[in-house]
Parts: sequence; C-alpha cells; structure tokens
Amino acid sequence: MKKLVILANCQGGALAEMLFESQEFASCYELHRIPAVQSLTDGDVGNVVAKVSDADLFIYQPVKEAPGRRKEFSSDFLLGLLKPGALAISFPSLYFDGYFPHLGSLRGLVSVLNRVHDYFIAYACALGLSEAACIDLIRSEELYSKELSVELLERSLNNLKEREAADKIDVTVSGYIEEGYRSRKMFYQFNHPDRGVFVYVASRILEKIGFDSGALKEGGSSYLDAISAPLYSSTHKNLGLRFENDPCTYSALGDRQLGLEQVVSEFYAFYKAQDLAVIKQQVLHAKPFVGEIVHRYLNGGFSAETADLGATNVGLPQFASELKKTGNLSASLAQDDVEATLRAAFSYLQHLLRSCPVGRSVQVAGLGRFHVREGRAGVGGARVVFVPAKAAVVSRKDGGDGR
Repeated sequence: MKKLVILANCQGGALAEMLFESQEFASCYELHRIPAVQSLTDGDVGNVVAKVSDADLFIYQPVKEAPGRRKEFSSDFLLGLLKPGALAISFPSLYFDGYFPHLGSLRGLVSVLNRVHDYFIAYACALGLSEAACIDLIRSEELYSKELSVELLERSLNNLKEREAADKIDVTVSGYIEEGYRSRKMFYQFNHPDRGVFVYVASRILEKIGFDSGALKEGGSSYLDAISAPLYSSTHKNLGLRFENDPCTYSALGDRQLGLEQVVSEFYAFYKAQDLAVIKQQVLHAKPFVGEIVHRYLNGGFSAETADLGATNVGLPQFASELKKTGNLSASLAQDDVEATLRAAFSYLQHLLRSCPVGRSVQVAGLGRFHVREGRAGVGGARVVFVPAKAAVVSRKDGGDGR
C-alpha cells in the first residue's frame, strides 16, 4: 500500500475521510496520520519528519515558518524531505467568512460555540446591553447594510484568491465558492466547510493522481458540522441568497441544538466571567464595523446639522481632539473606551472612504456620519462632511485624502 500524509489544520482529517470514500483510492493508499498543524508540539518533530520522508502522496496546506513554530513543521521544509517519485498536492486553508463576518476566534477562549465567538454578542455584553437588546439587534434585517454585506463577502473571497495565487495552490476553491455560495450554504462557520466543498477538493485531488474524480457523492456525512451558526437575517437578505436560513438555530458544544436566546444567554454568562475591557478592545481592533453598527443602533439616528472636519492628512490625535470638542461621543461610552473607540472609528473611516464616490455616507461608532463631497477621497480637493450625533461647530476644508 502507498502511504498518504496530510499536513493541514482540522480540515485535513475531514479531507482524508472524504478521499477514502473512493474505493479506488482506499485500495491503493493508507493514511499515516500526523497531528493537525495547530496541535503540533516539539515532541512531534521526529514523527512528522519520518512520515513525510516516507510518504508516496503528500497533501498539504501551506504552513509558513513563524515565531513559536518549528521550521520542521513548515511546508517548504517538509517538501524538501520527499523521496524521489513522491507526489505533493496543495490546497488552501478553507476560510470564508462572507456569510459570518462577525464570527471569529477570541484569544483562544472556549464557550458555547467552542472557539467560535460572535463579536456582536461579545461587544454588546461588554457595553452592558441587556440580553434582550442584543437579541433585538441581531434579529434586525437592517443590521448590516447591503453595501457592507457585499463588501465584506467580496473581501473574504478576494483574500482567498490572493492566498491561492501567492502560495501557487494546486487545488483552488475560490472560484467554486464564488460560483455556488448563493445556491447553498457552503460553510457551517468561517473555517468549517460543508460536505460539498470537501467533495470538490477531494475530487480535484483524485483527478490529479489519475483516479475517477466522479466517485464521490454530494450526499453523505458532513465531517465538520458539530458547530454551526446561522446567517444573520440581514446578511441573507442583502446577499440575495437562495437557500433557506433559520436565523435562530445553532449547533453548539456538547452536541446541542440551541435557539438564539440560549446562545446569547450562555455567551453573556461566559463573557461576564472574563475581562470585558479586554474583550471590547479586541472586538474594536479585529472587527471595527461591529462597534460602528452597535453604536448606530444605540444612537437611534443622526441629526441634520453638518460641519466640515479636518485638514490635509489629519491624523488620529487631531481627529480625536476635534470630536471631543464637539461633545459627540455617545453617552453610552465610558471614559476609558474613548481612545479605543476613536481609533477603531478612524481606521474604519479611512478604509471605507478609500476611492469613495461623491454622495457616499459612512457612519462611525458613537460619533456621527461622514459624507464624501466634491470629488473622490484620496484625490486632491475631496471634501468629507461630518454629520455629528449632536450639534457641532467644526469647520475646515479637507484638501487631501479624506481622512
């Protein structure tokens, strides 16, 4: 029997299961397991080196050398150990958060959805919102704007495409996801694909080694569905998705099916036992749009008064200083949150206003709304008009990049 070794994250085990559903493949190969990349320790070096050196087929996700990781675990190092005649096939880390831009890991913390955290729930809890208010926020079909939903999905797809190109991936999946994401839910959460994605990847691998690529069926076991989150109603609507979505049912830790109310309740109980200030800062740093949306929800709208903000290349200190003068920080923000909120708001503003057309509006967490006028941001003469949450008297011409 030929020897198969897979170097990958938790997706490697699911891919192996899928490959061995092919009788042709199973009759020729046996799996020589190594731990998932995230679980490798110094004690695994000898085992990994020995198995990869003896492999006939090495399937891998690119693994870079990095601080805290042994060079022996990098894919480039291991590729250099392959014996003559061995085959090596790469596939990308299957990460797509276009359905769930608000989900992510949180300092390795394990809660009701294992290591998956909902940043809206985390931020709402850290701000002191009631569970009922958090649920109302999440259920709103206006939570994400259509523009933001599309932007975040395209960003996720483009990130995957860029990784595939940079790493010269043999089996790419970005095109497959882009073509099919509207017709079926392809991911249970951001890095756990459905069976169909694994069927596609495994079929392309079988094809590359000369086996029947049509041997795998769409119906059957899903190997990474233990933790599953629904799409927010606003996301489902904004992206024009054609599959059904129950926005209130989760597959949770402990093989449980939970409703939204129970998930929020368990998350709240967990977060309240943590340092909420740290959680709040991580949310604002990793996903600043979450803070912007929550504070827009809290403010309940913006006034009609307008004022010009900033000078050429205005930076964060001046941005913060001018906004503090106007008194436009939301009353819900504690004093020690001001700097972190301003930093996240300013960073997000710069991102969104890059190459904006005239008439574009951007709302910033707890502060107000910004309009692009007279040209494009990033082009001389562009003008950003600030509409504060309360009346303001800031008036300057922005002759630069709209920051």
